[in-house]
Amino acid sequence: MSIGRSAWVTYWAVGWLAASTGCKSDALPWRNTSASASSASAGAAPALAPKMREEVHGGIRFLVLFSGGADDDSPLVVGMHGRGGSPERFSRIFHDFSGRAKIAFAQGPSKSDQGWAWLPRAESFDDAKFVAAFDAAERQLWQAITDLSHGRRVIVTGFSQGGMLSYVLAARHPREIAYAFPMGGGAPPALFPHDHAPTAPVYALHGMSDDVIDISLARETIAAFREQGAVAELHEFAGVGHDMPPALRDDLLAHIGVAVDAESARAAPTPGAPARGGRTGSAAGVRDADAASKSLR
Repeated sequence: MSIGRSAWVTYWAVGWLAASTGCKSDALPWRNTSASASSASAGAAPALAPKMREEVHGGIRFLVLFSGGADDDSPLVVGMHGRGGSPERFSRIFHDFSGRAKIAFAQGPSKSDQGWAWLPRAESFDDAKFVAAFDAAERQLWQAITDLSHGRRVIVTGFSQGGMLSYVLAARHPREIAYAFPMGGGAPPALFPHDHAPTAPVYALHGMSDDVIDISLARETIAAFREQGAVAELHEFAGVGHDMPPALRDDLLAHIGVAVDAESARAAPTPGAPARGGRTGSAAGVRDADAASKSLR
């Protein structure tokens, strides 16, 4: 692995101090209507865009977007914001996404600054209480996703704390997660994949100038996945900090688009064969996961 455990402690402490004011990317510019802009300037709750609705599963609020003419049976993408973020702000990343997908933006359970958080502050990744809290957060989120998905495989993505959760979801749910796209995150070593257990494929994105969560953490996490034989890749962006500039977002959406298309093809019946319905746990599903992984590499 690229760095030692002590480096995780240092970067983690610095990261929480910097992140306490919220993620810079939550202020992403996007095309907006005059009505929603007026509501925001007046301090009102953000107006939902057309084809969006709210759902609550397992105590977690989701803001759901139907992209490209999608419906409730379309491929499912779940996105997780960073500390101090919100589903409304995180959804802006997808304003140009044209893939046919149901995209559900999850809201962290704890209030943080002007938004929400998934994880508590901690001194280090080695802190037993933090690892326990991380474990509990992932389990609550996964229960909510399971309720939301109705047996479909899920594509997950997230930034910062959401990126951390994306890594752990991929490690823990290899059959149910079709692909994971973490951004600006890393996983605690205690929650790395181990014992050569299968994992979902991972394509991570991270700024090389990130001063909140150092890219060394992402490199070590990806190395841990690869050591277990997983399909795992890290795209590093020179000059990018703890943020999601256009180049990173374009790369993310392009790869998610390929994953969505693969899930659509997987769910479509082939001539002379019964429909597979995109459900998990079948031998066909494992073969399709391998094919999708190769197409995204």
